[in-house]
Amino acid sequence: MLDQTSLTISQGKAHGSGDASDPTPPTDLPWYLGMEYGEADLLYGADRRLRGGSLPALVEILTQHTSLDTAFNQSFLLTYRAVISSTELIRQLLRRFSLPPPPNLSPEDLTEWSLHKQGIIRLRVFNILRLWVETYCIPEVDAEAMELLHHFALTDLQHWGKDRMDRVKDPMAGAATTSGVRPMILNISQQAPSPILPRNLQGLRIVDIDPLELARQLTLLDAAAFVRISYNDFLSRARSARHRVPSSPSSSPSDQSPPSFAGMGRQLTGMIESTNHLTHFIIAMILAEEEIRWRCTVIKHFILVAEKCRQLNNYNSLMAILAAFSSAPIHRLKRTWEFVTGKAVSTLEGLKKLMNPSRNYAEYLQVLHSVNPPCVPFPGVFMQHLAFIDYGNEDYITDHPGLINVYKMLQRAQVVREIQLFQSVPYALSHVPEIQALLREGLRLRMDETVAFERSTLLEPKERDDEKIARLLQESGFL
Repeated sequence: MLDQTSLTISQGKAHGSGDASDPTPPTDLPWYLGMEYGEADLLYGADRRLRGGSLPALVEILTQHTSLDTAFNQSFLLTYRAVISSTELIRQLLRRFSLPPPPNLSPEDLTEWSLHKQGIIRLRVFNILRLWVETYCIPEVDAEAMELLHHFALTDLQHWGKDRMDRVKDPMAGAATTSGVRPMILNISQQAPSPILPRNLQGLRIVDIDPLELARQLTLLDAAAFVRISYNDFLSRARSARHRVPSSPSSSPSDQSPPSFAGMGRQLTGMIESTNHLTHFIIAMILAEEEIRWRCTVIKHFILVAEKCRQLNNYNSLMAILAAFSSAPIHRLKRTWEFVTGKAVSTLEGLKKLMNPSRNYAEYLQVLHSVNPPCVPFPGVFMQHLAFIDYGNEDYITDHPGLINVYKMLQRAQVVREIQLFQSVPYALSHVPEIQALLREGLRLRMDETVAFERSTLLEPKERDDEKIARLLQESGFL
C-alpha cells in the first residue's frame, strides 16, 4: 500500500518526488520572482501539510517555477475531475501561460523575470498540457477543453515556438481516436503454463474441466475486463450517490453535479454485470441437478475452482463463487450441504474468512496489499473506499470557502494508484477458446431469483424438526 507521505506536500518540503519542491518561494528571491498566490489561497494543517488551496494557487503549484513535485502533479491530474471540469483546468493553465510581467520593472529585472520565471512557467504549463492530452484527456467528455487547447496551439503557442506547438498538436490528433486514460501495461515476458485439457473437448461440461484450468480461464476473462476500466469509472461510481461538486467557490457543495464524469462507468458496470452473471450461472448449475449427490459434486467442484482463483490472485471470481454459495436458493439446501464434508468444508470456510466484509474487508485488504501482481482485485472494495472518502470529506474546505480540499484529492489518488498497479501486470496464461466459449455461453444465461428460489424449495422442501430427525435416523440406518 502506498504510504500517505508519498502523496502530500508539506510547507517547506515536498514528499514523494525526487525534486526538492516547495510551494513557497525561497526567501532570498527578488519580489518579482516570487509566487503569485497570497496567504489566504493556501491552507496548511498542524503537520505542515497542504490541506487546501484555491484553484489558481493549485495550478500555480502545478506549474511553479521554483521547484517541481511530480507526485502532487500526478495526484492532481488523476483526481481533478471530481472537483472541476477539464475546461476550467485548461482555462486556468492558459491564464498561467499568459502571466504578464509586474509593472514598472527595469529592463534588467524584466529580462531576469522573463528568463527565471516566465520562461520556466511556460515550459511547465506546456508539459502539463502535453501530459493532459496524452494521458488524461477523454475526448467524448473534454470536447470544449480540447477546442480551447486547439485555439491556443494556433495562436499563443505559435509565438512561443513552432516545434513546441507541433508537439502539442500531434498528440491532440491522436487523442481524438482514444477512449480515455490508458492504463499502464508492462510488457512482461513469462512462459505461460500448458493448459490442462480434457481428452475430448466436444460436448464439454463445466464439471469436466480441471478446477485449475477453469480458474485460469475465468482469470483471463476477468483480467481483460478489469484492465479496460478507466480509474475515472471508479471515481464516477463513487460520486454517483452524491451528485454534488461546486463549480465555483461560491457554489453550494450540496446542489452541484459532477462536471467531468458524464457518460463514464460503462466498463466498470460491464465487469460488475459479468461477475453477477457468473454467480447466477453457478446457482443455475447447482439447481439443475435433481439428485443431491450431483448437486454436491457441482458445489465441491466450484469450491476447488474458488481456491484456485485465490491462488491465482483472482479475487473477483472468488467473490462471485462465494456469492453463489451464500445466495438464498443455495444456502438453504441443507441436505445437499450435509454431503459437503471434509477438506471441501475447511477450504470453503477459509475462503469465506478471507473475503469476510467485516471490518471493511480487513483480512482481504491485508492480503491484497502484500500480494505480488498479477492480480484481479474485487472492484467493490475500491468503490467502497472511494465512496467513504467522498462521504467523509467535502470537496471544499468547510471553514475556508473557495479552497479545494487537497487532502481528499490525495486520498482519492492513493486508491487510483493501487488500481493502476493491478492493471499494469498481465497474466501469463494461455487462452483455451473452447472453455472460454462455454463460459461465455453460460454467462449469458440467468435464472430469475424467484424462479431459482422456487426451484430450490422444489428440490428440498422445508422440513419440520420431527421430519428432519426421522430422515436422519433413516439415512443412518437406525430406522
